[in-house]
Amino acid sequence: MDPTSTCLSFPDLRTHQSDRDISPADYVMILRDTLKLHKNICIARNFHTMDRDAVLRGKRNLYIDVWPVNLFHVDIAESYDTSCLFILQLACILNMVSTWRKRTTLRVMMLIRSDSTDTDMRKSKLRSLLVELRIKAEIVPVLWDQVDTFKTEQTQDWAAKDEGDSGEFRIMPKSYLEATNDMIKKHATNTVVCFLYMPRPPPVDQTSPAVYLQALSQLTNELPPSLMVHGVSTVTSTHL
Repeated sequence: MDPTSTCLSFPDLRTHQSDRDISPADYVMILRDTLKLHKNICIARNFHTMDRDAVLRGKRNLYIDVWPVNLFHVDIAESYDTSCLFILQLACILNMVSTWRKRTTLRVMMLIRSDSTDTDMRKSKLRSLLVELRIKAEIVPVLWDQVDTFKTEQTQDWAAKDEGDSGEFRIMPKSYLEATNDMIKKHATNTVVCFLYMPRPPPVDQTSPAVYLQALSQLTNELPPSLMVHGVSTVTSTHL
Protein backbone atom coordinates (compact mmCIF):
# COMPACT_ATOMS: atom_id res chain seq x y z
CA MET A 1 0.00 0.00 0.00
CA ASP A 2 1.21 3.47 -0.82
CA PRO A 3 2.15 5.12 2.55
CA THR A 4 0.91 8.46 1.30
CA SER A 5 -2.57 7.04 0.88
CA THR A 6 -3.06 6.97 4.65
CA CYS A 7 -3.67 10.71 4.61
CA LEU A 8 -6.98 10.00 2.90
CA SER A 9 -8.33 8.58 6.15
CA PHE A 10 -8.13 11.94 7.89
CA PRO A 11 -10.90 14.53 7.51
CA ASP A 12 -10.23 17.87 5.89
CA LEU A 13 -9.14 20.72 8.11
CA ARG A 14 -12.10 22.51 9.63
CA THR A 15 -12.81 25.96 8.26
CA HIS A 16 -14.14 28.86 10.33
CA GLN A 17 -17.62 28.38 8.90
CA SER A 18 -17.81 24.60 9.19
CA ASP A 19 -19.56 22.75 11.99
CA ARG A 20 -17.51 21.47 14.91
CA ASP A 21 -17.01 17.73 14.79
CA ILE A 22 -16.54 17.31 18.54
CA SER A 23 -19.54 17.27 20.82
CA PRO A 24 -19.65 18.91 24.27
CA ALA A 25 -19.66 15.45 25.85
CA ASP A 26 -16.57 14.38 23.91
CA TYR A 27 -14.80 17.63 24.73
CA VAL A 28 -15.47 17.33 28.46
CA MET A 29 -14.45 13.67 28.42
CA ILE A 30 -11.14 14.67 26.83
CA LEU A 31 -10.60 17.16 29.66
CA ARG A 32 -11.44 14.56 32.30
CA ASP A 33 -9.18 11.94 30.69
CA THR A 34 -6.35 14.46 30.50
CA LEU A 35 -6.64 15.13 34.23
CA LYS A 36 -6.72 11.38 34.93
CA LEU A 37 -3.37 11.18 33.16
CA HIS A 38 -2.09 13.81 35.62
CA LYS A 39 -1.62 16.41 32.90
CA ASN A 40 -2.16 20.12 33.46
CA ILE A 41 -4.77 21.84 31.28
CA CYS A 42 -5.02 25.30 29.76
CA ILE A 43 -8.03 26.47 27.75
CA ALA A 44 -7.60 29.65 25.73
CA ARG A 45 -10.53 32.04 25.33
CA ASN A 46 -10.81 35.26 23.29
CA PHE A 47 -7.22 35.24 22.06
CA HIS A 48 -8.48 36.11 18.60
CA THR A 49 -9.04 39.64 20.00
CA MET A 50 -5.41 40.15 20.99
CA ASP A 51 -3.51 42.79 19.05
CA ARG A 52 0.03 41.61 19.78
CA ASP A 53 1.65 44.45 17.88
CA ALA A 54 -0.28 47.00 19.91
CA VAL A 55 0.92 45.31 23.09
CA LEU A 56 4.56 45.24 22.05
CA ARG A 57 4.61 48.77 20.61
CA GLY A 58 2.21 50.50 22.95
CA LYS A 59 3.44 53.20 25.31
CA ARG A 60 0.89 52.81 28.09
CA ASN A 61 1.37 50.30 30.86
CA LEU A 62 -0.73 47.16 30.48
CA TYR A 63 -1.57 44.41 32.94
CA ILE A 64 -1.43 40.65 33.19
CA ASP A 65 -4.13 39.73 35.70
CA VAL A 66 -4.18 36.56 37.79
CA TRP A 67 -7.32 35.40 39.59
CA PRO A 68 -5.98 32.52 41.74
CA VAL A 69 -9.33 31.38 43.06
CA ASN A 70 -11.97 28.98 41.80
CA LEU A 71 -14.81 31.36 41.03
CA PHE A 72 -17.24 28.42 40.99
CA HIS A 73 -16.33 27.52 44.57
CA VAL A 74 -14.90 30.62 46.19
CA ASP A 75 -12.88 30.22 49.36
CA ILE A 76 -12.16 33.70 50.70
CA ALA A 77 -9.62 32.17 53.09
CA GLU A 78 -7.64 31.31 49.95
CA SER A 79 -5.60 28.23 50.52
CA TYR A 80 -3.59 28.26 47.31
CA ASP A 81 -3.73 24.82 45.71
CA THR A 82 -1.76 23.34 42.80
CA SER A 83 -3.92 25.09 40.20
CA CYS A 84 -3.38 28.48 41.86
CA LEU A 85 0.39 27.98 41.91
CA PHE A 86 0.38 26.82 38.28
CA ILE A 87 -1.59 29.91 37.25
CA LEU A 88 0.89 32.16 39.05
CA GLN A 89 3.82 30.45 37.37
CA LEU A 90 2.36 30.72 33.87
CA ALA A 91 1.58 34.41 34.32
CA CYS A 92 5.07 35.01 35.72
CA ILE A 93 6.68 33.30 32.72
CA LEU A 94 4.73 35.51 30.31
CA ASN A 95 5.65 38.61 32.29
CA MET A 96 9.34 37.61 32.24
CA VAL A 97 9.53 37.69 28.43
CA SER A 98 11.68 40.76 27.80
CA THR A 99 9.29 42.56 25.45
CA TRP A 100 6.36 41.93 27.80
CA ARG A 101 8.27 42.80 30.95
CA LYS A 102 8.88 46.30 29.63
CA ARG A 103 5.22 46.96 28.93
CA THR A 104 3.19 44.89 31.36
CA THR A 105 2.74 44.63 35.11
CA LEU A 106 1.70 41.38 36.77
CA ARG A 107 -1.25 41.76 39.14
CA VAL A 108 -2.69 39.20 41.55
CA MET A 109 -6.33 39.82 42.41
CA MET A 110 -7.36 39.11 46.01
CA LEU A 111 -11.07 38.86 46.85
CA ILE A 112 -12.11 40.65 50.05
CA ARG A 113 -15.32 41.45 51.93
CA SER A 114 -16.09 44.92 53.21
CA ASP A 115 -16.61 43.69 56.77
CA SER A 116 -13.48 41.54 56.84
CA THR A 117 -10.99 42.22 59.61
CA ASP A 118 -8.17 40.07 58.26
CA THR A 119 -7.53 41.74 54.90
CA ASP A 120 -4.10 43.06 55.89
CA MET A 121 -3.10 39.66 57.25
CA ARG A 122 -4.21 37.88 54.07
CA LYS A 123 -2.44 40.42 51.90
CA SER A 124 0.74 39.93 53.92
CA LYS A 125 0.40 36.15 53.57
CA LEU A 126 -0.03 36.45 49.82
CA ARG A 127 2.94 38.81 49.60
CA SER A 128 5.07 36.28 51.47
CA LEU A 129 4.01 33.56 49.04
CA LEU A 130 4.96 35.68 46.04
CA VAL A 131 8.34 36.48 47.57
CA GLU A 132 8.91 32.80 48.31
CA LEU A 133 8.06 31.93 44.70
CA ARG A 134 10.21 34.82 43.45
CA ILE A 135 7.27 36.36 41.60
CA LYS A 136 7.20 40.14 41.27
CA ALA A 137 3.59 41.28 41.24
CA GLU A 138 1.15 43.85 42.56
CA ILE A 139 -1.64 42.67 44.87
CA VAL A 140 -5.03 44.18 44.06
CA PRO A 141 -7.85 43.77 46.65
CA VAL A 142 -11.21 43.25 44.92
CA LEU A 143 -14.48 43.75 46.79
CA TRP A 144 -16.54 40.56 46.65
CA ASP A 145 -19.70 41.43 48.62
CA GLN A 146 -22.04 42.29 45.76
CA VAL A 147 -21.14 39.26 43.68
CA ASP A 148 -21.31 36.94 46.67
CA THR A 149 -25.01 37.71 47.19
CA PHE A 150 -25.90 35.91 43.95
CA LYS A 151 -24.53 32.62 45.29
CA THR A 152 -27.70 32.17 47.34
CA GLU A 153 -29.44 31.18 44.09
CA GLN A 154 -27.10 28.22 43.61
CA THR A 155 -28.93 25.38 41.87
CA GLN A 156 -26.69 22.34 42.09
CA ASP A 157 -23.50 21.10 43.70
CA TRP A 158 -22.44 17.81 42.13
CA ALA A 159 -19.50 17.42 44.54
CA ALA A 160 -21.40 18.11 47.75
CA LYS A 161 -19.94 14.98 49.30
CA ASP A 162 -16.44 16.40 48.97
CA GLU A 163 -16.65 19.80 50.60
CA GLY A 164 -12.87 19.93 51.06
CA ASP A 165 -12.14 20.02 47.33
CA SER A 166 -11.86 23.64 46.26
CA GLY A 167 -11.17 22.61 42.66
CA GLU A 168 -14.68 21.38 42.00
CA PHE A 169 -17.28 22.77 39.61
CA ARG A 170 -20.62 23.94 40.94
CA ILE A 171 -23.54 24.98 38.80
CA MET A 172 -24.10 28.63 39.55
CA PRO A 173 -27.02 30.87 38.50
CA LYS A 174 -26.66 33.01 35.42
CA SER A 175 -26.92 36.16 37.55
CA TYR A 176 -23.87 35.08 39.55
CA LEU A 177 -21.82 34.35 36.43
CA GLU A 178 -22.80 37.69 34.89
CA ALA A 179 -21.90 39.56 38.09
CA THR A 180 -18.56 37.77 38.31
CA ASN A 181 -17.88 38.50 34.65
CA ASP A 182 -18.69 42.19 35.21
CA MET A 183 -16.37 42.26 38.23
CA ILE A 184 -13.47 40.95 36.15
CA LYS A 185 -14.24 43.36 33.31
CA LYS A 186 -14.31 46.29 35.73
CA HIS A 187 -10.70 45.61 36.67
CA ALA A 188 -9.56 44.71 33.15
CA THR A 189 -9.64 48.07 31.37
CA ASN A 190 -5.93 47.90 30.52
CA THR A 191 -5.52 44.15 30.88
CA VAL A 192 -3.95 42.27 28.00
CA VAL A 193 -4.28 38.72 29.39
CA CYS A 194 -6.36 37.22 32.23
CA PHE A 195 -5.37 33.99 33.96
CA LEU A 196 -8.35 32.22 35.52
CA TYR A 197 -8.91 29.06 37.52
CA MET A 198 -10.60 26.29 35.52
CA PRO A 199 -12.65 24.01 37.81
CA ARG A 200 -12.40 20.28 37.34
CA PRO A 201 -15.04 19.03 34.86
CA PRO A 202 -17.88 17.16 36.56
CA PRO A 203 -18.83 13.55 35.70
CA VAL A 204 -20.91 13.57 32.53
CA ASP A 205 -23.55 11.39 34.19
CA GLN A 206 -24.14 14.00 36.91
CA THR A 207 -23.91 17.31 35.07
CA SER A 208 -24.53 18.03 31.41
CA PRO A 209 -21.22 18.74 29.59
CA ALA A 210 -22.99 21.56 27.76
CA VAL A 211 -23.85 23.18 31.12
CA TYR A 212 -20.19 23.07 32.18
CA LEU A 213 -18.92 24.56 28.91
CA GLN A 214 -21.67 27.19 28.89
CA ALA A 215 -20.69 28.26 32.41
CA LEU A 216 -17.05 28.70 31.33
CA SER A 217 -18.23 30.70 28.33
CA GLN A 218 -20.44 32.94 30.46
CA LEU A 219 -17.62 33.57 32.93
CA THR A 220 -15.20 34.64 30.16
CA ASN A 221 -17.71 36.40 27.91
CA GLU A 222 -16.12 39.46 26.27
CA LEU A 223 -13.15 39.40 28.63
CA PRO A 224 -9.65 40.18 27.38
CA PRO A 225 -7.75 37.14 26.08
CA SER A 226 -8.09 34.64 28.92
CA LEU A 227 -6.35 31.43 29.86
CA MET A 228 -8.34 29.04 32.03
CA VAL A 229 -6.00 26.75 33.92
CA HIS A 230 -6.27 23.58 35.99
CA GLY A 231 -3.11 22.10 37.48
CA VAL A 232 -2.60 18.63 38.88
CA SER A 233 1.19 18.42 38.92
CA THR A 234 3.50 20.39 41.19
CA VAL A 235 5.21 23.04 39.10
CA THR A 236 6.83 25.28 41.72
CA SER A 237 9.65 24.77 44.17
CA THR A 238 11.16 26.89 46.91
CA HIS A 239 14.16 24.64 47.53
CA LEU A 240 16.57 26.24 45.05
